[in-house]
Amino acid sequence: MNRYRDFLGAEGHNAVNKWSHYPEIYDDVFHPYRENCKAILEIGVQNGGSLQMLHHMFPNAKVYGLDIDPRCAALNGTLGDRVTVVTGDATNMNVLAGLPTFDLIIDDGFHVPQMQAVSFSFLFERKLSPNGVYLVEDLENSYHDWWRKEPRFALGSFFDFVRSRIDDMHRVYTSQESARSNYYSLRLRKIEVYHGIVVFYKCGSLEIPKNQWWEGPRIV
Repeated sequence: MNRYRDFLGAEGHNAVNKWSHYPEIYDDVFHPYRENCKAILEIGVQNGGSLQMLHHMFPNAKVYGLDIDPRCAALNGTLGDRVTVVTGDATNMNVLAGLPTFDLIIDDGFHVPQMQAVSFSFLFERKLSPNGVYLVEDLENSYHDWWRKEPRFALGSFFDFVRSRIDDMHRVYTSQESARSNYYSLRLRKIEVYHGIVVFYKCGSLEIPKNQWWEGPRIV
């Protein structure tokens, strides 16, 4: 049963704009956390329908939406008893610092690689709980040029940022000292790549891995 597609296909929620294959990804990623998730942040509110979906699918979670568009403030108090809409810039550290800690963060905001990376760098370290999940959507924009007119957007693709995080995860195999000093090296448990979406799984702290033998007969 596709819980997210069923919800989106039903009446009674505000408009939602997502790629058609996202509901299956949500089922895959979110299902293990449905009952125990206590707080969720979605960057990008638009009409509020996605926040209503999260409110419905995560029965024990407080749901926060963050949007730079001041019109979204009118939605606060209308989307569910556990939903809060915050107006602000997701790349403004002062705005992000005022948010609580979350078990799940979804970035469906600017869709610009540099901005996605800025939000992630602050929120993953400071506002995502140990064993939390951080999902970045709409990565097809890394292959488009509409946002490249701004010279300050130095990051060419969000996948450049993803590759850097993969490199961080594997620092331990070349320098344990470097791994211990890098925030991501022992706190990124895994990264999953879907069509247009990347999911980062956080952990409290991994142990430095060891190359280990489990004894048994050998032929080499």
